[in-house]
Amino acid sequence: MTEEDKKLSPRAQAVWDELDEKTRKIIQKDYPFRNERDRAIRDLVSRGVMYITLEEITGISDSALQNAVTRSYGLDLNNYERLLHELKSSFEKIHESLSVLLEGSGKNVRKIKRKKDHR
Repeated sequence: MTEEDKKLSPRAQAVWDELDEKTRKIIQKDYPFRNERDRAIRDLVSRGVMYITLEEITGISDSALQNAVTRSYGLDLNNYERLLHELKSSFEKIHESLSVLLEGSGKNVRKIKRKKDHR
């Protein structure tokens, strides 16, 4: 993409100006090495560049950018299921610990007696 091809918004222009020539080439839609492109895009997202700005600069749709970032983090279905299983296991352990703690605290809590209403 050249500056003559497309007029960028001020935010996109500011990001574009900060990028070096190599990164500008790598993040483009037609770059042949997808893993390198996704890594560079993930780096920009982690630095705080918004997807809409990247969409304008790269020519890649917002959903494709999000998929590239997600894929780069390795959040495929197998990892998702494994992480979900670990999370459920952690919650069960927390629940058990809290149950034991709360049962033990019942012994130390004073019971409040209700006053009789003498009318």
